[in-house]
Amino acid sequence: MAWLAEAHAYDSFEAYVSSVIEADPSQLPMDRLPREAAAVARGQRHGTARDRDDAIHRAIRDVVLRVHLVLRIVDLTDSVIRHEELLLGLLTAHVSLTLTREEGPGGGLPLEQQRDLLLGRVAELLAHEEARTIVETRYLGGHSSIFPATARRWQKLIHDAQAAAVITLRLVELDGADPIDDERQLPDPGRIEAIVADFVEVARVKTLDDVGEGHAAVARLRRWLASSV
Repeated sequence: MAWLAEAHAYDSFEAYVSSVIEADPSQLPMDRLPREAAAVARGQRHGTARDRDDAIHRAIRDVVLRVHLVLRIVDLTDSVIRHEELLLGLLTAHVSLTLTREEGPGGGLPLEQQRDLLLGRVAELLAHEEARTIVETRYLGGHSSIFPATARRWQKLIHDAQAAAVITLRLVELDGADPIDDERQLPDPGRIEAIVADFVEVARVKTLDDVGEGHAAVARLRRWLASSV
């Protein structure tokens, strides 16, 4: 958690990594934090040498898992932002074209379908946000995993997507359609669970491989892939 606070003093993940590489590459989190965790575990009281070695291994595995979780969330969140920004731009352009063109054949997507697509994108964003919060609460003591620049970009994306969805909702209602149920505007719990698994299982597999438990990593990956089909 202290490392996260230190890293988030930089506005972006790229700025943080560049700064550490320029100053001392040995202080990158995947190098530094396992050393620190091992030192703490080594300094504790243990009944036997085997107990000490097991404690060191657990400490290293736990901290490597959390670093992989942060890296996975940072990477996946950035990918989602770029993907959803493009989709939102496309959908809002469709809405604008619908409002400005004259009536006639070949008019593109009906306004109700555009509404449903926009609501779907909002639900997807909210599902990612809820999944990230769950993982941060469960593994990171409630600390944010994403950097300030990403957090600002994420909030703007949600605001813009919700604003576009609300405008389209009102337009469809003015056109005579019935209001939709509130539940359709909420993220699907099953989708939230799937995103949590996407964060956690990828991090676990990488962790097991890093700490020399390759067979366990392969077995876990197979179980996760089978459950995702």
